[in-house]
Amino acid sequence: MGTIYKSCYSFSETENVIQFAGDMNFERTSFAMHLLNSGKVLIAGGTTYNNILVLSMEIYDPTTKTFTIGAKLNIGRVYFASAKLNNGNVLFLEGIGEQGQITKSIEVFNPMTNTVVLNTIVVEKLILYGFSFYGNGRLKRFVNCCYGIFQQL
Repeated sequence: MGTIYKSCYSFSETENVIQFAGDMNFERTSFAMHLLNSGKVLIAGGTTYNNILVLSMEIYDPTTKTFTIGAKLNIGRVYFASAKLNNGNVLFLEGIGEQGQITKSIEVFNPMTNTVVLNTIVVEKLILYGFSFYGNGRLKRFVNCCYGIFQQL
């Protein structure tokens, strides 16, 4: 694997330029990013250059251009699916965990309390390709590269 950096950049639509946003606390790749309702950015998951899974989340504040260490995931993961829910919480599903094992879990991050709740689900091991939501925010379906489409949850 090549060099992995802590550096982050942002794109300004009004100025049509890419600007240095600051350095994260941890170098990471294969992570998730979500714009929170507060206007801050959540960075979660991923791995370092030597394949160590990063459990700590980071919150980027674009007004101060600083990264703050947030809650920790219960399970380190890369190549996972994630989405911000209607209530502002962030959902993390499946992915590749320790020693290349496929995880069988869902975690939900609550930015208001800076906490993560782990929920295990009973499904065959799978690698998620994507998922969608009903208008009411309920998870509609898993779309899997190996096993086709799973039922509504």
